[in-house]
Amino acid sequence: MSTLVQIFNRALERNGIHDPLTTDADDVPRADTLNLHWPSVRSQFLQMYPWAWARSSLCPAILTVPQLDPIPLSKGFQYDMPADSIMFRYILPDELNIEVEEWTDGTTAFLLTDYDDEIEIVYTYDLTTVTLWPEDAVTAVVLLLAMHSEMGLAEDDRFFQRNQNAFAEAMNIATMGSRLRENQKKLKRRPGLLSSRRGNIQPATTRTE
Repeated sequence: MSTLVQIFNRALERNGIHDPLTTDADDVPRADTLNLHWPSVRSQFLQMYPWAWARSSLCPAILTVPQLDPIPLSKGFQYDMPADSIMFRYILPDELNIEVEEWTDGTTAFLLTDYDDEIEIVYTYDLTTVTLWPEDAVTAVVLLLAMHSEMGLAEDDRFFQRNQNAFAEAMNIATMGSRLRENQKKLKRRPGLLSSRRGNIQPATTRTE
């Protein structure tokens, strides 16, 4: 379990700076640089892979036929994306092979489909509470943050290649760890809950931050 200031300090060390922050809100230039990059780095990292620990689902109400002219690909049914979604992953029930297209009107994201019954949207959400991140993911995001913030922290770019190589390895470890933990959870479930079926869609996942 890592805190944000610990992530920041590890990124500083990766760039050769051994002057740790007391809090992530310290009023010093290096903290400002890391805080500037952190939101985009976090979002980028979460979208890189369908992390099970940052995944949620929702069964939205079907909306009326979208007011688009023409309706893209003849898809006449609209579902709003969840407000906390940063990336759509897939729709259940998957055995129906529903065609989906993502759209936005500039303020609201939504899905257009050719299916007029209940669906479950599975998506990645912006998990900002880093203490809920597994440690292998934290290690990878530290390296990504170090790479993005290096120009504002280090005097030269000699750390970038080292961090880039380490990030590739850390991502492999994090993705394998995510798959392993998800498979272990599946083995613990009862057979009847392993998949959703039409007319028996499981309710949205409850999560805490």
